[in-house]
Amino acid sequence: MSEKTKYNIRILNNTYTIKSDKSEEAIDEITSKINSKLSELRKNNPNLKQEMLLSLALLYFSEEITNNDLEISNLRDEIDSFRQEKRTIKEKNENFIKNINQLEKDNLKLKEDINLYLNNINKLNQYIETLKIETSNYLQELEGKNNTIKKLNDNMDNLRRDYTQTLIIVNSVKRELEKIKGKVL
Repeated sequence: MSEKTKYNIRILNNTYTIKSDKSEEAIDEITSKINSKLSELRKNNPNLKQEMLLSLALLYFSEEITNNDLEISNLRDEIDSFRQEKRTIKEKNENFIKNINQLEKDNLKLKEDINLYLNNINKLNQYIETLKIETSNYLQELEGKNNTIKKLNDNMDNLRRDYTQTLIIVNSVKRELEKIKGKVL
């Protein structure tokens, strides 16, 4: 606890000695405020005795202290509310960060899946190209044989249907991948 200092103050032309741990400037400011209020009360009520003036000043300062205490209490409540709001926002931010981290992991997994699908599509396209080449070779070999040509034509029709279905599937997968890619990006 800091050491208290003696001060001589004047209130209504009376000198009082007080002890306080406040600075001289703070004591002078308090004394000035008291004298100012007493002067105001005397001006508005010139016939009042000194004790009554002091009582009115005491009531005024008590009301001011009560109002200040109420304001401090309200400010403390507001600070508590802000602190709670800050905690809530912090929790939400932490949840957002967790969600973002999870989304980034999911995004990475989706990218890996997309790459896997693209690799599979490339393999399918290579397989389709191989099938085209093989089909072309078979057609050249069997061109002279009518029965064999009909069978090969039937096989070609089947292969074309399979190819078309494969293309439909590939295009469908591509569209799905583009949708996924659009969502991811």
